[in-house]
Amino acid sequence: MATTAALSASGAPRRSDARANRSRRARGGTEVTRRRRAFGLALAGFVVATSLVSDLPVTRRRVFQSDEATYYVMAQSLAHDLDLTYTRHDLARSHQEFPGGPQGVFLKKVAGDRIVFGKGYLLPLLAAPFVRVLDARGFLVLHAVLLAACIAAGASWLRAMGGARGAAATAATFVAGSVLPVYARWMTTEISHFALVFLGMALWFRPPFRPAPLDGPWARRFGTDPRDVAATVLFGLATFLKPLPNVLLAVPLGLSCLWRRRWWGTVVVGAVFVGVVGGLFLINRWATGEFNYQGGHRVTCLFRFPLEDSRVGIDDCFSMATEKLADTATPKEWLTGWRSYLVGRFGGVAWHFPMAIVALAAFLRRPRDPWRWGLIVVAIAEIGWALYFIPFNYVGGGGAIGNRYFMGTYALLFFLLARPLTARTLALGWGAVGLLLGGALLAPTAVTASPGSHAMSAPWRWFAPDRELLLDLPTDTNPHAYGKPFGTPPRYKLYFLDDSFYGPETGCGWVPSEHARGAGCFWIRGGRTAEFLLQSEGPLGEILVAVANGPRPNHVVVRVEGREQRVELAPGEVRVVSLPAGEGFSYHHKGLDVLVHRVSVASERGFVPALDSGDGRSGDQRYLGVFLNVDVVPRQGGPGT
Repeated sequence: MATTAALSASGAPRRSDARANRSRRARGGTEVTRRRRAFGLALAGFVVATSLVSDLPVTRRRVFQSDEATYYVMAQSLAHDLDLTYTRHDLARSHQEFPGGPQGVFLKKVAGDRIVFGKGYLLPLLAAPFVRVLDARGFLVLHAVLLAACIAAGASWLRAMGGARGAAATAATFVAGSVLPVYARWMTTEISHFALVFLGMALWFRPPFRPAPLDGPWARRFGTDPRDVAATVLFGLATFLKPLPNVLLAVPLGLSCLWRRRWWGTVVVGAVFVGVVGGLFLINRWATGEFNYQGGHRVTCLFRFPLEDSRVGIDDCFSMATEKLADTATPKEWLTGWRSYLVGRFGGVAWHFPMAIVALAAFLRRPRDPWRWGLIVVAIAEIGWALYFIPFNYVGGGGAIGNRYFMGTYALLFFLLARPLTARTLALGWGAVGLLLGGALLAPTAVTASPGSHAMSAPWRWFAPDRELLLDLPTDTNPHAYGKPFGTPPRYKLYFLDDSFYGPETGCGWVPSEHARGAGCFWIRGGRTAEFLLQSEGPLGEILVAVANGPRPNHVVVRVEGREQRVELAPGEVRVVSLPAGEGFSYHHKGLDVLVHRVSVASERGFVPALDSGDGRSGDQRYLGVFLNVDVVPRQGGPGT
């Protein structure tokens, strides 16, 4: 009896301690939940408030064009007129915030001579309520809401996977540690594309997808979880937004249902996906008269717009039909394209989405289940599709910051993570983001106005330029750097990859070769390296670079396709450097079938003519390095010999 009493006496405190511990844990859990909710609200409040006070037309100097112009005018039309028909009222509304009008707007003429917009309506439809109230900044608020939702969904998903500590920081870093914040200030589909795929994955992706009883009457009746159906709807929206390669998302979704032996659920999910995608295209057919929102009699209009006055019609614009893909890659081109896609200077996803590499490395360090390998297979298939069917424009056209077509694939890679990233990994990730993207993220409007400017200094100069993007380089938006012809008739064209040049200019009498003299010359800046791509019509044997030095001794380095020659120049000295042209890169896109060669010239020193010379350039305050003339020698047996 004494022993029993003692046990009872000792057991009571233990039970009391257990209850107290449970109570403390409950209070602690409530406190953690409260902190998470406060963090989420603070984050959402910050991004939305920042968007509300950002005057997009002012920061863009009241100029917009191309895709942005089209989506904005479409959103205005849906917000005010509830239609997709282009009218004079739409044109007038666009001038309220952007006096230059919708430069590059995409339009189509359909049955009955009706003019409609030549872009998909999903983004304008999502933005229309915000645009109705906030005009152009409505896009910014929409993007802020979508990105905040992705961060919240990503953090919730990581916690559901069993990793609570650092979940929000990991999700926020993945979203912000890329070019996504730059695109948040664009009135284009990149943010909505990323968000639709990301939110769909957060709802559906719960590996290892073991067979389990369905919970709830709705799930038992339809053979699948409601989350799977919601994810299917989001994937369907993403597929309508970017049909290829997002249609691939239906494959792992259906396989997961089959793996769990949910036969009826597989049918339901497939029907929902087909219904959403097909229904959206049917709506486009009803609203515009055609299923394909980019096909038919599609044009882009500049400076003068249809219905502006009676003299301007849609036939006065430039044809832009895209019913068929113009290019496909050969096996060799497809294989070489992977390098530029991954690590190219202007489109490389490793540099513009560094957190994708961090997530991939974290997964490969501890690969846990075959379903994440399946995500890698889907990602590779999406990249392979782009490199095969659009090998010379896989970034989404000139003016893109990085690869804007990579957004859906980037969303997939977050889910390679099995747990939140450690503080050390997050710190390393942010270090890489700061090194590569710090300038772009701190000044998104500036990098938008001058695409490619973020890649004109180290460490970007260490990466090879993407010759596959010759006509769609971000630096091509500078008319002084794009396809400058040299010679009469032109013997070659130059595409400058940085801002280290001046010209072309006259005054090439110093060039030793009279034949080359007529091609023209240009200056490069002192203390800088000017890099350019040289386009030739046929195979070249040599590239000749004539260099005229200024009034000070100088050290010059000329490189052609990896071969270099260093020369020491005395004041006023002229030297001709000859280097083998190499094979060059075969480029065939938009009617071109040419070879592309990489050339650079570095000048160690420079001078200011206004301060250092009395040769008539007293008003020239540029810091000049060397005066260049480039000539090409056709290969023996090639065209032109």
